[in-house]
Amino acid sequence: MLLLLVRHGIAEDLFDAQNDDFSRALTGEGRDKTHRAALGLSRVVRKIDFLATSPRIRAKQTAQILRDVFGAQCAAPKVWDELGAHNLDGDELAGGDFAVLTRKLAALDAQTVAIVGHEPDLGLFAAQLLAGEAFFAMDFKKSGVCAIEVEWAANHAELQFFLPPKILRKLAK
Repeated sequence: MLLLLVRHGIAEDLFDAQNDDFSRALTGEGRDKTHRAALGLSRVVRKIDFLATSPRIRAKQTAQILRDVFGAQCAAPKVWDELGAHNLDGDELAGGDFAVLTRKLAALDAQTVAIVGHEPDLGLFAAQLLAGEAFFAMDFKKSGVCAIEVEWAANHAELQFFLPPKILRKLAK
């Protein structure tokens, strides 16, 4: 399986937003940059067989942008609570339960899977897959993508690419 880990785009600042962290939406700039990054990703990856997203608004909006860009070559997004992030107080939400997330991913019958989530969870999950332990985290920029080829039965993962949004946007041109 080619697993694409996608960080959500630029969202409203928590302290400027009228809503709580869960409801923070992408900004206009966030929507635009995420759209261009998704266009760049579509030059590298031709289709997404399964798309899952955090329940948070900014992640759902990012997933929908992926769906819009890939069109018929992308499955409609499914909401997975396991992709939720930690809150600002450090209290664990659904995110960070990598065993549950791994089981759900391993059960999928799909060649290319994209999951849209948050930091620090995406970086820690990538480290868990690649090193067998989340003792370091890969630093995901907003709208950045990490592709990992995973053989779940063999417990083997190999990094394919880790592209920041700036490079993805350049690929879109």
